[in-house]
Amino acid sequence: MFFIPNMYPYYLIPLWGFMLSIILGSILFTWLYNNTGGSILVAMLFHTTSNLSHFIFPTLETEFGGLYSIILTLIAVVVVLALYGPKRMSRKNG
Repeated sequence: MFFIPNMYPYYLIPLWGFMLSIILGSILFTWLYNNTGGSILVAMLFHTTSNLSHFIFPTLETEFGGLYSIILTLIAVVVVLALYGPKRMSRKNG
């Protein structure tokens, strides 16, 4: 879909940027899932909210919108890891 014109939002994002956002998002999804007792509903709501935000605030259509999105996701990952540490990233909490 990255190579098909008009496939919003994929054709606007470089492949490396999308892969980086997937990795960063995976960290957030893992943390949410593990710290809500394995709630798939919370993960689904987070995913829906994330996707919806790109339509409400169409920053990906701007020149630096994708970069800002990756930076904000990176900041969220750093904050989660700094506050809760890597032990909260595994289901085996101690």
